[in-house]
Amino acid sequence: MKILLKQSYLAERLIEEKQKEMTSSSYQTKIFGDSGMTAQERQAKLEYELKLHELIDLKKKVAGAKEKTEALLRKKDILRKDDIDSLRRFYFQTGEVPTTFIWHIDFAEVFTEKNGFDIVIGNPPYVNMVEMDARPDIWNRDRIRSLFVTARGGFDLFVPFYECAIRINRPNGYFTLITPNKLLSAEYAQEARKYLIEKATLLNLADVAHCKPFEAAVYPITTLFLNGKETGNVTIYRGVRKGSDIQITMIAEIPSRMIEELPNNIWTPLVQLGYTILTKVMAISKPLSTYCTVKGAATVSEAYEIKEILGNKENAKKGKFLVSGNLDRYLNSWGRYRTQYIKDQYQYPYLPENKSVLSRTRIKQMNSSKIIISGMAKRPKAFLDINGEYAAAKSTVIIYDSQVDLAFLCGLLNSSLLCLFII
Repeated sequence: MKILLKQSYLAERLIEEKQKEMTSSSYQTKIFGDSGMTAQERQAKLEYELKLHELIDLKKKVAGAKEKTEALLRKKDILRKDDIDSLRRFYFQTGEVPTTFIWHIDFAEVFTEKNGFDIVIGNPPYVNMVEMDARPDIWNRDRIRSLFVTARGGFDLFVPFYECAIRINRPNGYFTLITPNKLLSAEYAQEARKYLIEKATLLNLADVAHCKPFEAAVYPITTLFLNGKETGNVTIYRGVRKGSDIQITMIAEIPSRMIEELPNNIWTPLVQLGYTILTKVMAISKPLSTYCTVKGAATVSEAYEIKEILGNKENAKKGKFLVSGNLDRYLNSWGRYRTQYIKDQYQYPYLPENKSVLSRTRIKQMNSSKIIISGMAKRPKAFLDINGEYAAAKSTVIIYDSQVDLAFLCGLLNSSLLCLFII
């Protein structure tokens, strides 16, 4: 208890010093004194306000914990075994979740002396948006959004872990995480990629998706960052399984500045074997959206609305429902295998044209000639729905209203050539 009390005093002092630093900063005056702020300045202001709010909230919690700790130390009887856990849970936790570190208290000396850890190593939980929404008592997405600027859109839980790693890592320290490769290209991870480019320098990137290092339904990558900006090279590795062993081989070394030059802030080209060729192709290429409409098939909220009206219909002519797992190159497995969708299974999943649930845009997409692409695959898997018979689920991408012949485009997307270039 005396150690916890000492940590509380240290944490309180550290928070006060940080508040003084922020409130006396000339940068603060610049942010709030400029009425014509740029988008970058507005983002900086948002980050500033979030940090200030966190400090105020944390200071209140530390003060409460310090007061309670002092009261427990004054007790004449023997402390109960769970007194400390009760103290931590009451002041620093919400709901019935496992006790976690309170960084500035549990490691007050680290933050006082070094302003963070020398190195942070992480393997975040692989929890997607659907799983989080199913357990709001554990994963409160609105609360996470309020705490992390990178938690935007239909984010998976690994996204804010990168931001957390930077926060607890000392300046010019190192942090490394193993996460799904969705970090490289997912739309919901775009803010995380921007944040990492602004705050850190990527040193190493290893693609271990092909060697399956553990039993998880994801394609993982490992990343090593410097917490700060410097010029240099990024070393790219690829993992290959050799029997029970995994062999890691360097495949490329590229200037770190090239990451910032990648189109649409998508990092997938970094792990492609022909990256040198790819950079030349990108220089003379145009996005696919120049020639057709490219959309995600459903948002997070729509995914749950669809669940309420989804049924089984063996002889369906329209509205045959496809998820990523149903899709292969040129083919789909609708009706041949049971389809899993938000914890339920369907033999013949069918989505009716319910106008009270589905928007006019979604109904139009269902009935249009289109290409449906799996959003969860190691290579492009595109299926041509020429007659508008199928409806696509979340984690898929649809292409329609094309100026290019869809059959030609489907063949191109499924080609070995596009395995190298598609991002």
